[in-house]
Amino acid sequence: MNGIVDFNGRNSEDLPLKISLMQQIIKHRGPDDSEAVVFEKAAFGMNRLAIVAPEIRSTVQSTRDRTRFAVFNGEIVNHIDLRKGLNNAPGIDLGDSAVILPLFEQYGENFVEKLAGMFAIAIYDRLNNTLQLWRDPLGIKPLYYSHSDGRVVFSSEAKAVHAVVDPIQEADFSAIDDCLKYRFHPGRSTVFPNIHRVLPGERVVFQGHQESHRQYWKLRPNAKTSEVNEEKRVEEFRGLLLRVVQENTKADVKGGYFVSGGLDSSLITAIGLQNESTYQQPISLRFLPNSVEDEPYAALLEKHLGTSFEWVDVSDENARKTLEEAVVFMDDPLENPIHIGTYLLAKRAQELGIKSVLTGDGSDEFFIGYSRHKPWFEKGANPTMEYPPRLWTLSPQEADELYTDEAKSKLRPMIDYVGEPVEPFTSVDQALQFERFDRLTEYHCNRLDRMTMAHGVEARVPFLDRRIVEIALQIPHAGIVGSSGKQFLQAVAKPFLPDEILYREKVHFPSLVDQWTSGEGAVWASDMLLDDNALTRKWIKPDVLAHFIQENDSKQQSHGRVIWALVTLELWMRQSSSHWRQT
Repeated sequence: MNGIVDFNGRNSEDLPLKISLMQQIIKHRGPDDSEAVVFEKAAFGMNRLAIVAPEIRSTVQSTRDRTRFAVFNGEIVNHIDLRKGLNNAPGIDLGDSAVILPLFEQYGENFVEKLAGMFAIAIYDRLNNTLQLWRDPLGIKPLYYSHSDGRVVFSSEAKAVHAVVDPIQEADFSAIDDCLKYRFHPGRSTVFPNIHRVLPGERVVFQGHQESHRQYWKLRPNAKTSEVNEEKRVEEFRGLLLRVVQENTKADVKGGYFVSGGLDSSLITAIGLQNESTYQQPISLRFLPNSVEDEPYAALLEKHLGTSFEWVDVSDENARKTLEEAVVFMDDPLENPIHIGTYLLAKRAQELGIKSVLTGDGSDEFFIGYSRHKPWFEKGANPTMEYPPRLWTLSPQEADELYTDEAKSKLRPMIDYVGEPVEPFTSVDQALQFERFDRLTEYHCNRLDRMTMAHGVEARVPFLDRRIVEIALQIPHAGIVGSSGKQFLQAVAKPFLPDEILYREKVHFPSLVDQWTSGEGAVWASDMLLDDNALTRKWIKPDVLAHFIQENDSKQQSHGRVIWALVTLELWMRQSSSHWRQT
């Protein structure tokens, strides 16, 4: 979705051209239908990916008197139930976006509490000249905006905002430093100083030069105690998960699953395949020339479920080529080798005619499944020292070696959305708040959204349904982790999965970046990063980087993640400085 509201009404003549450009830039998100509406002070556009009621034209929404307009990105999975309680239910428009304005008229700003699923919503009221932006509680769907001199520009992707706002601002290296060190930049700001994010669970209201923010949903820590016994909680949660997965597999087009062989995606796939729906095709990755730890478990699940998986091969050469393709769709220079797998899975899904997939994303954050969480729960561990390095791609020591004096002059501590330093991490609640509110949203959800929507494929994430999260937060840490590390979710999944998958140890999704940046990959990285015209040279010392590449290639020391991150940054800088403004 895209929009421009010029509260002053002074530059309305450029609205048609600019909204058209924004629509074109993110056409990949909605290849099935497109509409732009332009009037005296505003313009709105929506590119539709038709998942529900594809035969109905459902794009920019408006009230009958055309005093309110709404654009929307995402999926409201309970829209059928919501229609039943509406005083002014939409008629022939069966799409989920059609319930937004009737809900708003009936419940006011509380309408958002009725929604289940993932969404970014903009509502403009022509009578009181007010724009409201809403983002779902867990930040699954993105929403960016720029507000300057009485004009607001917003979009599902920052690149569309960047293409039409003036003046053009260069990327902020302190934000890029966060991306290099921590794989993402947290908070409301982005790498471009004049472009901001709507936060998860937030409403932003604009009227003229005024801008106000309110959290309609706030993430809280896990409960310290619980009066509900474990068996009852497991049954309650299992019933809700069955319902949420069933809601997410309601669609009028072909659907599927991204499955790795881990507990989370395997559970979602096993539950989903029990439903009578169009979601029937699991898709999984196979790495070449050598298999990785997840593959035998995915093959085991394939046999257990009695359903043929679609296997997508990833070779070293293909990984490098894919990064060059995929970076065009990134809003930030995120070092995330999982981009490659997600992009290729979505590409294959598109080839198979699949428009929507379910994934297991979000489970590890709320069910404490990552190995980096262990120091917080192990006796004798020192989590305040052991936890931060497990977040890093680029360590502070490596950054000190690599960064030029110009880069170092721009550094500042990583801060959150209220401007407070993120580090040091002093408690498990603080660490999990950072992971759940910031890292999950702007690292994992960002990657999943951009790499799937690049191919016009929608990724749904049942574990990030607000109802699921709210139950998870009622369980104390000890009740989630237990003796096995993921005890609660294992109990929930027991009726659906074999023990080999239930009780396997959690491993990182394979990135293989040391391998991808060795041999031919070392030549590839050197040609790009050590070239005299490389855009990263003003920030990165070429002699130190050349040494890193040589050490990684000779297997003297592993620098694959750092090299991959810098290649990503170089490619991103090239396309963000040219492609976005010239599309």
